[in-house]
Amino acid sequence: MALTINELELKGFRNYDRFLMQINPGISVVVGPNAIGKTNLLEAIQLVTAGESFRRPKWTEIVKMNEPAALVNMKASGDGQILDVSLKIKNNRREYTINEKRKRPKDLLGRIPCVVFTPDDLFMIKGPAEERRRTIDEAGDQLSASYARLRTTYTRLLKQRNAALRAEVVGEQMGALDEQIVDVGAKLTAHRARLANRLASKAAALYSSMADGEELSVELQPSWTRLGMPNTGCSEDEARAALTKALPKAAREERARMLTTVGPHRDDLIFKIGGVDARTYASQGQQRSAALAWKLAEVGVIEDLLGSKPILLLDDVMSELDKNRRSALTKVLSYTTQTIITTANLQYFAPEMLSSTTVVELAP
Repeated sequence: MALTINELELKGFRNYDRFLMQINPGISVVVGPNAIGKTNLLEAIQLVTAGESFRRPKWTEIVKMNEPAALVNMKASGDGQILDVSLKIKNNRREYTINEKRKRPKDLLGRIPCVVFTPDDLFMIKGPAEERRRTIDEAGDQLSASYARLRTTYTRLLKQRNAALRAEVVGEQMGALDEQIVDVGAKLTAHRARLANRLASKAAALYSSMADGEELSVELQPSWTRLGMPNTGCSEDEARAALTKALPKAAREERARMLTTVGPHRDDLIFKIGGVDARTYASQGQQRSAALAWKLAEVGVIEDLLGSKPILLLDDVMSELDKNRRSALTKVLSYTTQTIITTANLQYFAPEMLSSTTVVELAP
């Protein structure tokens, strides 16, 4: 059984002086005019479940003007557990407590998994590779502590190697860094590839149900393919062998650019619809459906691996979809997954759906 959020309280957070919201375990629709703070509610929930914000803000931006600090309090329960999570943002710093004990942001991961979908995610398919890596890595961090550790370690090693390239380090010192980059990079690539395969399978089924049987495929494209090397696979042994061969091939370019150009930080996800690259040949509607299917697939994979459903947060997505795709989305939403949807227009929702949800109205 999953933990579900029962209550959210905000003080001095973004545009809120004080706000208290009771949240039911099914689907809630938060409706109100633009700029009233609907998205801020979803951001607050993500901050106290995943320890991060899809907006990537400076922490000072979250504190309401003329307030000393921003506070977020969340109460959740389920499976015999009670969870109280609090976040205080003050002087550009965050302080978390879980059941009144001080914790680090990473201690939140996996307790109440969270999947967020915003209008910006609708452009994930045609956007830069960084966006596709980010969305899979955010899921990986919540699913596995080892995934999160590998990412942290790899990021640290990458900074060290880039600094060594700028300092024109050679010989044994660079060789030692290369060995570490290959070792950690191969493990991270293998983890990411396994997760990508799981997500791709579910995303294909979801996309097909939303697009009249049209075919979606997604494949991890490792960084070494840009050097003309084949994608022979992304198991740990295969990735280690490929990275070991790729680093010398990229050495001249890396020394010129003073930058590491191969490794998991340059991997990409290739989306194909009907067998062709979705970035170039898919319509905007197809791209949006593919991105949405990918995000909804995260819900299923999290449930498979953790045994509990995540919280699903959908920010003003209905306004970005045409009528047919809005109808298809409502059909695949599960009423057993706690879901919060924001909107400025209730007419996007079928009356029968609204009759089964809780509607929360925000007024100026």
